[in-house]
Amino acid sequence: MKKILTLAVAALAAMTAFGQTNLALNQPTVATSGTAASGNDGNKGTRWESAQGVDPQMWQVDLGETPVEYNTVVITWEGAYGKTFDIIGGNTVGDDGFVTDGVVLASVEGQTLSGFPYVQTVSLAQTASYRYVQFLGKERGTQYGYSFWEFEVMNLTEAAKLTTMTLTASGNQVAVGKTVNLSVAGFDQLGSPIEVGDVTYELSNPAVGTVENNVFTATAAGETTIKAISGDVESNAVTVKVISGQKIDLFNGWEWRIYNLGLATNNSKVGAFDANDASVWDMLGKTTAGDEASRTYDVGFIADLRGVYDLTNISIHFEGACSEAFTLAFAGEDGVFGETVMTGGAQGINNHTENFDCSAFTGVRYVKFLSTKAATEWSVKIFDFAVYGNLVSEVTDTEAPVIASAEAVADAATETSVTLNLNTTDNSSRYVAYAINGAMYALGTSVAGQTAPVVVGGLSGGTQYDFSVVAIDAFNNRSEAVTVTAQTIGDVFELTAAPVPTHDAANVVSIYSDAYEPATTYIIGWWEQATQVSNETIDGDQMYVFTNFNYLGFEYGTDVDLSQMEYLHVDVLPMQAMNLGVTPIMRNTTGATEQSTLVGELTPRQWNSIDLPLSAFTNMDFTSGQSFQFKFDRGTASEVLYIDNLYFWKESTVTPVRGDVSGDGVVDVVDVNSLINIMLGKAAMTDFAGNADITGDGLIDVSDVNTVINIMLGKI
Repeated sequence: MKKILTLAVAALAAMTAFGQTNLALNQPTVATSGTAASGNDGNKGTRWESAQGVDPQMWQVDLGETPVEYNTVVITWEGAYGKTFDIIGGNTVGDDGFVTDGVVLASVEGQTLSGFPYVQTVSLAQTASYRYVQFLGKERGTQYGYSFWEFEVMNLTEAAKLTTMTLTASGNQVAVGKTVNLSVAGFDQLGSPIEVGDVTYELSNPAVGTVENNVFTATAAGETTIKAISGDVESNAVTVKVISGQKIDLFNGWEWRIYNLGLATNNSKVGAFDANDASVWDMLGKTTAGDEASRTYDVGFIADLRGVYDLTNISIHFEGACSEAFTLAFAGEDGVFGETVMTGGAQGINNHTENFDCSAFTGVRYVKFLSTKAATEWSVKIFDFAVYGNLVSEVTDTEAPVIASAEAVADAATETSVTLNLNTTDNSSRYVAYAINGAMYALGTSVAGQTAPVVVGGLSGGTQYDFSVVAIDAFNNRSEAVTVTAQTIGDVFELTAAPVPTHDAANVVSIYSDAYEPATTYIIGWWEQATQVSNETIDGDQMYVFTNFNYLGFEYGTDVDLSQMEYLHVDVLPMQAMNLGVTPIMRNTTGATEQSTLVGELTPRQWNSIDLPLSAFTNMDFTSGQSFQFKFDRGTASEVLYIDNLYFWKESTVTPVRGDVSGDGVVDVVDVNSLINIMLGKAAMTDFAGNADITGDGLIDVSDVNTVINIMLGKI
């Protein structure tokens, strides 16, 4: 066996390598699972994806009856790559379509890949001309299956040379005196990595900075594009904006100096201030939807700069789920905001950065960001919120705030929450945060010296609670703890088992239910959700518990066929009044891949049995593709709910058999006994699947028994 000679990482792009033909393009394929033809269709937007969590897996292409020579295989991995695999050639196949006289042409063992899509070049031990070329996956590199966008077979004759370069920067915005790291990756004709050699840099505006040893140093305010050059190969251009003033640190102590407006989440708030574009603040306020009128979205934050600054710039990097409309406002040490001074926003899914020249704003201590409309139905998400300015006067504070008054009121609208009315004074901070039984509440309504409501949710009805309250100012000075006692309204909640499903197993495709065999395995997808998942068992019935619910995905082990199904069923017990979005997620479909659809208002603290027609997903075609994921959504990261019996079902098409009172498909003594029990009052007609009134005279009597006996004897 010979190990792979070249590993390649490159941008996903259509190519014919070194001027050679892809011999595998659109040729017949087979695979042990998944859509084999998607792996060599020349479309880098479709992929072969095997069953998840299963080794080994095979994918094979038929190059045709006429022998052709080749020496290279190129695999463009989607992400679920092969850690250990063989490339096998052969000329004969068995009844299952796979080679029976296989010869190993190349092997890869124990590799680790990152940075996807990943183009991997496998050089064969020698030139081959086998009709069939097979990929044999022995060990997966991830918990999923094997998945590649394209599998290409080629005969390469030209030596590798530097063809393209990709330039990346560690940041696109920097303060004067700070640096940005530059990285250059070189690729040959195949997209495989290759040494770039000596590199020089070209700046469109050299006045704003210099580059040395792959590091850009900002020297003056302005903007420049940067290109890398090696020989006659030129990279893409990256843009770097240099801003005067320092970048103000909002990360240190963000828990008690960034105050929510609306229901913006606490748990992901740090994502906007940690100078890391891989983390995101998902501001889950008002539930949004696809229609324009439903995307009003009053949610945001107030940031305490912990000093007085003359501002120079504000930069906001939005994730694709951005604001269509937002405002910025500023306040001095008094914390009183004037009229809105700046507006922005974009339409649709738009990962972008908005910059604001703030040189006109002096003496600023507080910055307010308020999103008033979401551009999509997916809330508002920020990768980075950066404020730049020059320090005018430092604010220091070592004095602790004082809780002037604290009282608790049971929430009349829900049995699961209590409102704490808190009033705290502070010598320096306009706003204060609270730690209530250790949980942080930093709210833009908690103004020092004014009574503000803080709602504590996720409680049980009819239960007394002692709340320990500590006030915290922007400098992490903490008050003495105050204890407030309150009792929620209503009865003590007692969790019960979910209703037992009654649909015939033959008409069900089950995902999660004790009543049916599951159609597939699955994992709970980690899609940056706030939702936490645990298990609960009541009277032998297993169920899921979702806390801090915003959304949650199920990632199937194998695709699920829903083409014959008519309804989606799920049992939901929410601890608060709420609605719930659901969607099966499809692949290879002629309709939409997913469409979040609300199930209707749910009654809190009891099981709600939902049977949603698949026709309610108006833009989805369940007959043309396969479902590979399922998602619950439309939460605000604060709800608690129980989930059980998630399955799809269809109406029975079986014609009832006359005389089959018990509904077991045959007419026998069981049906006679069932009729006698009904006559004696020991059972009711509703206990049985069949029609007990066999004669149709409106009575259950001996004539019905005789009729069933005659059916059994074949007399009628």
